[in-house]
Amino acid sequence: MPFLKSENSATEVVPLVNNFQPVTKEWLSNIGDFLNNADSRRSFIQQMNALMASDNYKGLSIDF
Repeated sequence: MPFLKSENSATEVVPLVNNFQPVTKEWLSNIGDFLNNADSRRSFIQQMNALMASDNYKGLSIDF
């Protein structure tokens, strides 16, 4: 985002959130545990709200 802002770019940014572990190059299979846990979901929503409020994002792409 700092680079796009410095260039006065009109590029719209949509962050991607997924359950892919880039270090091991694997899809995390325990996503069901996360989605079935009310506290985890609540924390995730709070974190995504904070992310979206941190800049001028045009949306959020979630790929589980």
